[in-house]
Amino acid sequence: YLQSVFLEMFGDPAANPKRWPIGIIEDVVTSTQYGTSEKSNSEQQGYPILGMGNITYSGEIDLTNLAYVDLSSKEFEKLRLQPSDIIFNRTNSTELVGRTACWKYNLDAVIASYLVRIKLNDEILPDYFAYLLNTRYFKGLFQERCKKAVGQSNISPTLLQEFPVLKPPLS
Repeated sequence: YLQSVFLEMFGDPAANPKRWPIGIIEDVVTSTQYGTSEKSNSEQQGYPILGMGNITYSGEIDLTNLAYVDLSSKEFEKLRLQPSDIIFNRTNSTELVGRTACWKYNLDAVIASYLVRIKLNDEILPDYFAYLLNTRYFKGLFQERCKKAVGQSNISPTLLQEFPVLKPPLS
């Protein structure tokens, strides 16, 4: 349903029927950051950590099976998710790489190293950006352009920033 509403409001990003200005993702990103590579635990010691399984194919965040990670307070402050952060699944199987979600929770949590936190500038709304990257068009682009290795595919933050982005007016 949300995909249908998105396409009705903004049009198919492949065809851009509403003739929105087009840029590249780099134009709307202020920073990217890999998650922590610290080993997680299931004993609920430390902070909740999101892994690639916590981002659904449709771009929702599933908090039912969280792992935890022990971090210093300094490291935690550096990695803590803030509302409106974009979480991008940079490493996964080819068909799942690129899953994207917008963090909307008031929960002290961090992300694992195969996810990337993206902060956007004020030219684009985080929810729009996450839905855009979860369209069939972008899933196809990710599958075409990801770096493939044995059992895993990857889209680095540098490569991601080269992808096109439609920039409708905020209104």
